[in-house]
Amino acid sequence: MDASTLGRIIDETPIVIIASKLTDTRTLEKRLGLAGADFRILILGMGSAEHRQAFHDLQTEHGWSQLPMVFVHGRCIGGEPELYDHPLLRPEDPITWTLGLAGLIPFVLGALGSHLDVGLIGPHIFNATLAYAVLILSFMAGSQWGGAVNVRDQRNRWRYVLSVIPPLVIWPAWLMGPVATLCVLLAGFAGLLLVDIGLQRRKGWPGWYLKLRAVLTTGVIVSLVVMAEAIPTL
Repeated sequence: MDASTLGRIIDETPIVIIASKLTDTRTLEKRLGLAGADFRILILGMGSAEHRQAFHDLQTEHGWSQLPMVFVHGRCIGGEPELYDHPLLRPEDPITWTLGLAGLIPFVLGALGSHLDVGLIGPHIFNATLAYAVLILSFMAGSQWGGAVNVRDQRNRWRYVLSVIPPLVIWPAWLMGPVATLCVLLAGFAGLLLVDIGLQRRKGWPGWYLKLRAVLTTGVIVSLVVMAEAIPTL
């Protein structure tokens, strides 16, 4: 296996483990299998001059001299312990659900409060929740930037572009009024969820993350639809 072929496999496969014929990878394979990870183990026989050179080139480029050598999305993260501690294999932390559901509270209160017919309470709650939704959409879009930082594959550059599109679109929509803003928000939240579903198929996020995203996005969309019904009365 030449260096160019090895580099292509590392770039195109979510998890690549470089090992020798003497490396015991059984525990690694079991853990990766249980996590549902898409991985490939490449055996470099040190009896081959070509394989020795390929391994030497990897050592020089990434500064890791031990086997197994683990790559996640084209980036060398170290060896076996580092892989076990990687987010793709790390189980979910209960605090993610607690914080995520807490972030949903303003949407629910805004959806209900927008229909209050008491002075200016309804319009104030509506506008405050709309502003909050804009902030959260920008926050969620920014997560794509963060996810792309640790991926060496040049094909993921579109995630940088995607991360700035929602804020740039929501700004003129806000100037056009609540109807345009709600339309962009609904499209934005739904679109980002579809992107994350596609990334999960390529093991771009931990499995639990998509479940959390689906629950929260459903709550957000339902809340925004309920808010939209209040527009004629505001």
